[in-house]
Amino acid sequence: MKLVKPSNIKGKIDAPSSKSVAQRAILCALFSEKTKIIINSPSDDVKSALLCFEALGGTIDGETFTSPNGKKDYVELNVGESGFLARALPYIAPFFTKEFKIIGHGSLQNRNVAPPFLYKGSGAYEIENLSSSQYISGLLIALSQSGGDSIVKLKNIPSFPYLELTRGVVNSFGGKIEQLPGGFLVKGKRGFNNIEYVVEGDWSGASNFLVLAALAGEVSIRGLKINSMQGDKEILNVLRDFGADLSLDEDLVTVRKNLNRSFVYDSIDTPDLVPALLVLAAKADGTSEIRGIHRLAGKESDRDKVLLDAFKSLGVLIERERDSFFVQGGRIRGGKSDSSGDHRIAMALSCLGVVSEEGVAVVDPSCVSKSYPDFFCSMTSVGATILEE
Repeated sequence: MKLVKPSNIKGKIDAPSSKSVAQRAILCALFSEKTKIIINSPSDDVKSALLCFEALGGTIDGETFTSPNGKKDYVELNVGESGFLARALPYIAPFFTKEFKIIGHGSLQNRNVAPPFLYKGSGAYEIENLSSSQYISGLLIALSQSGGDSIVKLKNIPSFPYLELTRGVVNSFGGKIEQLPGGFLVKGKRGFNNIEYVVEGDWSGASNFLVLAALAGEVSIRGLKINSMQGDKEILNVLRDFGADLSLDEDLVTVRKNLNRSFVYDSIDTPDLVPALLVLAAKADGTSEIRGIHRLAGKESDRDKVLLDAFKSLGVLIERERDSFFVQGGRIRGGKSDSSGDHRIAMALSCLGVVSEEGVAVVDPSCVSKSYPDFFCSMTSVGATILEE
């Protein structure tokens, strides 16, 4: 357990590599003869992707990835707790093995990851009403290697920015995916280019520190791409609405405390931002609304329920009405709260401790390693007081 005390925040940190981008790059490297991928502070989900790369027959020497040579008869793919790998690999693994088994751990064992449609090679696909876009990311990578052109038509698919992220990574490797109205055109080919790929910083993890800066001081973060396709870059627009002072350079994002205006945000495409945004809303002047929270169900925890209960227990005035959280900003008492093994909740509770009256004791803080293994080191480096309990 870690006790995060009220603190003033000021400093500069490096953003961890985006696990979403890194995982996609590693899967694309399966189709590239030899690629160099540079990853800063690999998270647990990224490490699972590395293990799957090697299980399929690829080799990794430092930052150099060599694709599999030949096709295996049977492979067990240990995806850890990565929902993305569990949903994307069924469309990619058949290129490298005749049979395979997906093995998941922890909360993933209770999540629905069964493929909702089959891969049938190049052609036309019409897909609608999925619970996750991660299946389609796997399909897009597979279709880029199908040898023919494909059209993927989509309807009622959540988290569309993540498909744009997949498109960007595939195209960086020499693939060609074009966005169409309501879908994508995928130009099939055999093999990707040999490239050097630097994984950009993670806007999801960085959002916690940008929120802390807006509430308690100033933080500069290196390694975030301003023109990133990551949907969670939307945190910048929320911070503008909130009244924070922002400075954006090519490789440095700085946020300073200024105003504390309430805000309204629809999280339907960016559900990973919700925990950090609840911290922001908890200190706003007035009532903030965060919409689209049904997207929080079925994450590493029942994230909507756990967040509601945890924030209430710490003195935050928060209520749920239909598909929205309503948060009345003000004083936050603090106390003790359980992350329920959810990395994003553990980070949000820690941030709440910085701006609370008594601090917050976070139960099971080590789960942050799923996406941000250096999270608490980064917090300490910008001035947060953290005690081991």
